[in-house]
Amino acid sequence: MILGLQYRNRLLSNTKISETDRVFIYDYSKDHLVSFWSKI
Repeated sequence: MILGLQYRNRLLSNTKISETDRVFIYDYSKDHLVSFWSKI
């Protein structure tokens, strides 16, 4: 998913995620971990 600049900045600000952070998403039902850089 690609967010527009306004929504991306709002998401990063509200979640306290920096543009240099790595984000991890874990799917409990599939026992699967995915990671990506927040700066795209």
